Amino acid sequence: MKENLVAMLRHGLKSCCRIGMGCTAVLFLVFQSPAAAQEKKNLSFKNKTIEEAFRQIEQLYQVKFYYSTIKLNPQERISFSKKPRAIQDVLFELELKVFLKFKQDGSMIAVKAKVAEIEQATGGVNLQLIEGTVIDHLKKPLPGVSVRVKGSPSRSTLSDTNGKYKISVAEKEVLILSYIGFVRTEVPVGKSSTIVTILKEEVSELNQVVVTGISDRKEKLIPEVLPPLPARN
Repeated sequence: MKENLVAMLRHGLKSCCRIGMGCTAVLFLVFQSPAAAQEKKNLSFKNKTIEEAFRQIEQLYQVKFYYSTIKLNPQERISFSKKPRAIQDVLFELELKVFLKFKQDGSMIAVKAKVAEIEQATGGVNLQLIEGTVIDHLKKPLPGVSVRVKGSPSRSTLSDTNGKYKISVAEKEVLILSYIGFVRTEVPVGKSSTIVTILKEEVSELNQVVVTGISDRKEKLIPEVLPPLPARN
């Protein structure tokens, strides 16, 4: 296997040199050291198309996305908050933000749609891509809410900073939404292409006990804080 790869590289390098291309660039596209793959870099952008995001990631991490068999949605916008990330972290976050699957081989990253995999897993059932929004009782968006298909844990995503998410489901399936501090909620999909879910906050039993204890204590202390006045002559 290794010998075949070396032979292919030699052939490619000879072809490149004939047409005046840089041989170093060809080698870099094929190989990426483990250290380079783990190196964390500051990635940050806002409201970019998927293709624009790919270009910025390629430039920063010296990788290349390949997606000739799929069509990217030019209307879809994604953002990344500024923080150090390795390329594996970037790909993991991308899978949560867009309906795509990534497989890295050195500096080459293959891109394919998740729909084909899901349809195969669900026995060819017709799926629809729905867009959802998660808010609290004050209608404020909830970011980072876990959204998964009931009975299929591998099909999941997270809500973004605006409380929005996208996931492909069948009409009869049910979504499970969970978030720390809120009641876990099940949402039947039905024929809706958009879903808005209001999560209810969990009531803490501990808080109720503490409040009751303070109230009881105050009632007991009132007679001691305000003793009876002495009788006047």
